[in-house]
Amino acid sequence: MKCVRRIYCVILMFFPCFCYYNANAQTQINKKWEKLINNSFDKVNFVAQPATDSLSKFSPEEQVKTLTEIEKDKSLNNSAGFQAKLDFLKTRYTYTYATTFNEKDWKFWGLKALSIAEKNEDEWLAQCCYKVLGDMFFAQRNFDTCIFYHLKSIEKAEVLGYRKKIVAGWKINASDPLYHTRNYREVIDLCLPALNTIDKKESDGIIAAWNVAGLSYMKLGKYDSSVYCYNQLITFAKSINSGVWIGIATGNIGDVLYLQNRERDALPYWQKDIDSSIKYGEGDNAFLSKAYINRYQFNSGQQKNALNELQYAFAQVRPGSVTTKMIVAKILADCFTQIGINDSADYYNKYYYIKTDSINQIISRNNYSLVRLRLDFDKKNNEVVMVKKERRTEILRRNFLLGLLIVAVIIGLLFYNRQRLKIKLARKQNELARAEMDAARQQLVLFTDTLLEKNEQIEKLTLSLQGQNEANTDELVHQTLLTEDDWNRFKDLFEKTHPGFFDKMKEKAPGITAAEIRLAALVKLGLDNKQMASMQGISLGGVRSTKARLRQKMNLSGSEDLEQILLSV
Repeated sequence: MKCVRRIYCVILMFFPCFCYYNANAQTQINKKWEKLINNSFDKVNFVAQPATDSLSKFSPEEQVKTLTEIEKDKSLNNSAGFQAKLDFLKTRYTYTYATTFNEKDWKFWGLKALSIAEKNEDEWLAQCCYKVLGDMFFAQRNFDTCIFYHLKSIEKAEVLGYRKKIVAGWKINASDPLYHTRNYREVIDLCLPALNTIDKKESDGIIAAWNVAGLSYMKLGKYDSSVYCYNQLITFAKSINSGVWIGIATGNIGDVLYLQNRERDALPYWQKDIDSSIKYGEGDNAFLSKAYINRYQFNSGQQKNALNELQYAFAQVRPGSVTTKMIVAKILADCFTQIGINDSADYYNKYYYIKTDSINQIISRNNYSLVRLRLDFDKKNNEVVMVKKERRTEILRRNFLLGLLIVAVIIGLLFYNRQRLKIKLARKQNELARAEMDAARQQLVLFTDTLLEKNEQIEKLTLSLQGQNEANTDELVHQTLLTEDDWNRFKDLFEKTHPGFFDKMKEKAPGITAAEIRLAALVKLGLDNKQMASMQGISLGGVRSTKARLRQKMNLSGSEDLEQILLSV
């Protein structure tokens, strides 16, 4: 009994150590998973691709357990970005094992991961979320929603610089839901350019592209283009020894011939499709081509046999092959109508129209769902934009405060010296301006005195020559004593001494002449009439006439003094 108690005590002593060891070991394992989940992208694989590859080696049960342990471990990176990657990983896991979780789970995880990625501006993770969600909605046959997510993923992949071969494969994948929603032109625009880029090893993608492009051309009535696509598909299928696709493409050419009213020419093509489909286990496809041949046989007089085979085909086609069963039902309804068996015709017509209405309703619902999806997306996108703006604003505010602190220190050191320099510079500029004005005034006085002296000398010379040649004296008196060069020099000096005078005179006396401007400048200098007449080489009467014209242009009354007004300008 004592021995048992001792063993029990030993177990109790070492049990916490055992638990700690196991917990520590599990944490180390989770740390490895954390590293795999945070692995950087290579523009080829998805986010957390190494983790996905490692999980694929486990059973579904072990995968669920591993993901649960990672999520529960609080010692790991608990940031929103890491949680988003983990949610994305669970969404991908659900895509691989769709039976483990219901639709609510993968939608919740995928949309949550996408929302976090958009808010964190993690474009890589967002692109991967769009792609996987598109795949999930396609698996649910929710084509319109699938198209939305696929096209968003392609758009982001091209911006992020994914390899063109990878993006080309995604474009071809997106063409399938586009075809199911009757966007035939968009299918062609997406598929055919992608065929020039896709990796030639991607045989499934190449086959799918040629086939869906051919079907789209056929729906658009472009029969030559449709046959071209099918022939390209046959050539490629032969290169990879894909007998089943050789048969399917051949049968599709038969469909084109029938639409061109060449039903007899289509028979061997349909028969080849039947033989190939039976050989490779594509029973529903064989029943479809057989139904076309039976229709021809019925119209050729073999009514009983054709009806029997058509009814057998209708019964044998799997319920999941809705399109094939609808076509067979429509052929049966037309045949029974021709022979007047209306009950049977109504039965098959009812089946055909019920299925057609059902498909149209699904497309309508999908369109409505897509509208709702876009509205929700716009709403969430606006919320994301607001969050991004707030984050940028916060970063800008923080950077602004840091910058403001640095600038304040610099300004505090430089402001005083800068102000001193500005004051010193302004003082020097004022001194230079005053000195320049004084120099100009002195030069103007000197220049004016020189001209007056010059004119006095000329007057004296004129008087001394009066007794000589009277004609020459008269010419000398009326000669322009102030030359153009003299005037230009005088004008420059005057403008420096009395800046803006000439412009003001033009405003006060519209239409003022050059002679009137010269006279106004001389009056401004305080010269009398004789001096002004001498400097301009005109008579006193000419000075008085010019003053009279100037008074008139300035609109002066008789009581107003011209000289005083000009001195005040």
